Amino acid sequence: MKERLYYTIGQVAEMFDVNVSLIRFWSDTFPEYVRPARNNKGNRLYREADIAALKNISMLVKDQGMTLEGARKRLKYGLDDVDRRNEAIEILKDIRASLVEVRDAL
Repeated sequence: MKERLYYTIGQVAEMFDVNVSLIRFWSDTFPEYVRPARNNKGNRLYREADIAALKNISMLVKDQGMTLEGARKRLKYGLDDVDRRNEAIEILKDIRASLVEVRDAL
């Protein structure tokens, strides 16, 4: 997706392949990390920093199965570790996709 200044809640939900209600819930539950702007109609508009925070929250809650309180503590005390793990996971997913392509080409 092309880099933009703001993304709508629907676009963000599509990025994470979740319902809009889950993005809204995470935004309300983690206001210290996700601070969407609002337009004149009151619609939430997410910046890249908000999306990065949602990515960390998603990884902790959905992928690692942490509770919301556990995710809050992890974000509070170890955000750098969470970011590094997310980067490592993304790199490994890319490597896996490349290896699958090579295997399928044989």
